[in-house]
Amino acid sequence: MVAYHSPPAHVAGPVSHSLVVALRRVPLFAELDDGALVDLVGASCNFRWHEGSVVFEEESDAEALFVVLEGSVQIVEVDGAREVEIASAGPGQFFGEHSLLLRRKHSKRAVAREDTELMILSKDQFEELLAERPALEAQLRRGIEARLKEAETVEPPV
Repeated sequence: MVAYHSPPAHVAGPVSHSLVVALRRVPLFAELDDGALVDLVGASCNFRWHEGSVVFEEESDAEALFVVLEGSVQIVEVDGAREVEIASAGPGQFFGEHSLLLRRKHSKRAVAREDTELMILSKDQFEELLAERPALEAQLRRGIEARLKEAETVEPPV
């Protein structure tokens, strides 16, 4: 095995981990340095959901922040036998933060719209991240407030 202390002449240079690059595109994490992003990657795990699979159910415990790496997820409110889409999240977007910040159970169901890869940051890691970066929590709260205002202006489907 060859040990690389410096790249050979024909190598352009080091490349960021692909998950660090993906997280850099998430507005919530855009201001974090590479070291913090590597820590996030190390503290998280990635899973793939098949189209139609439930990521979490309404009234389930909030146990993680979910970041969409590939695919999309719809957030739905269950109204009897029908589901009403409230929001959606695609690559670079995240969900589940509302329940984590408020320390409540999920008020909606999250369902994979298509085959979807999610990065999952556990509740403990999420809380540790916010404790280390209070500005991040403030940014999250502003984002939640904006989403709630937007949801209030959307007409319910008939």
